[in-house]
Amino acid sequence: MIFLDAKKYQSGGFEELYFTNVYDAITRMQGGKKKGSWKKDSSDKWCIPRELVKCLKSAGILGLFLENASDADSLNITSCDKAVLERILKKLILADVETLREACENLDPYKGKTGDFLEYFYENAYASMCRTEVPDLWNGEEKVSLPVRMVEQLGLRTCPYCNRNYIGISKGKNLGVQLDHFFSKSGYPYFAVSLYNLIPSCGVCNNVKRAEDSKGMISPFTEEKGSDGVTFH
Repeated sequence: MIFLDAKKYQSGGFEELYFTNVYDAITRMQGGKKKGSWKKDSSDKWCIPRELVKCLKSAGILGLFLENASDADSLNITSCDKAVLERILKKLILADVETLREACENLDPYKGKTGDFLEYFYENAYASMCRTEVPDLWNGEEKVSLPVRMVEQLGLRTCPYCNRNYIGISKGKNLGVQLDHFFSKSGYPYFAVSLYNLIPSCGVCNNVKRAEDSKGMISPFTEEKGSDGVTFH
């Protein structure tokens, strides 16, 4: 496995670029297309962020994404300021892998999945993120998709899982790069667009891993696992 250096995302303002574009994409998402699926309240621009925060609270993991975890129970999501919603989602979208792991370990699988909102969210938010275009790292006058920019930012050339299959980009185009959800989006839909939950990988590894429960696995973004002596270089 290849260690992915989070500092490459943290440098040059990429985290802020990612969050700003993903949050904007979320607020612009349209209602569900399937018959009987969850529908966005078109009169409320922050309907989806508010609904997602409700799900985090219902699942009992909202405190991990608040400045003060003890505020989780008392937070009135229906009337809270849009700036509060944005701060919560920023912590969710940019949460490091250990925070995501803690959330998964504390998550009650039978709570929080209210209606079919989360299915709508993970399908549409992820698709919206992948379609979002941002300035190319090497040529700011060109536009590339966020997944391509992520590979550029990390400097990847081979899949970090197998270190065997080439992945990469050429002239801003994706060449064999897929984004694996380390904690699967079907099992943990809250983290469908969380930056450090998305592992650029080859199609073979992404297909093999699929929706396996990753709580017992080591993420490529985990620099060191001291308890069993495993260290990535």
